[in-house]
Amino acid sequence: MNTLYSMSLFGLVLSVVVYIVSCTFVPVTREPYVSSSWAYKYDPGPGIAAMRSNYRLTPNDTCHVYKLTAQQRHDIHTLAGEFRIEIMMYEAVLTQHGEKMTAPELNRTSYPVWKFCQHQLHFMKYNFYD
Repeated sequence: MNTLYSMSLFGLVLSVVVYIVSCTFVPVTREPYVSSSWAYKYDPGPGIAAMRSNYRLTPNDTCHVYKLTAQQRHDIHTLAGEFRIEIMMYEAVLTQHGEKMTAPELNRTSYPVWKFCQHQLHFMKYNFYD
């Protein structure tokens, strides 16, 4: 019985020593975490798509609203088409070629998209050529 106890104690001590040594020599960087998440909404009636940040939402975030072309409205129903449209949305945000939009204007354009974006303070519209 004494040998079993000493073997258990030895195993426990060995595990603790290995844990301490492995945690001591593991390099830990102080780089900031990089994360992003986007949420999308599509209103098929007027052909309006929107995207907003979905990672640590703040009211200061911008909701990006896109008027889709007839071809894009057709393509959005396939996986490949949806990805192409999402990439187009990202590129539009990066090139910053949108125009400011107001909440009442968005509400008149698409109520479901307005509900999706209602907690943001800023709205940008793209491809609205009226």
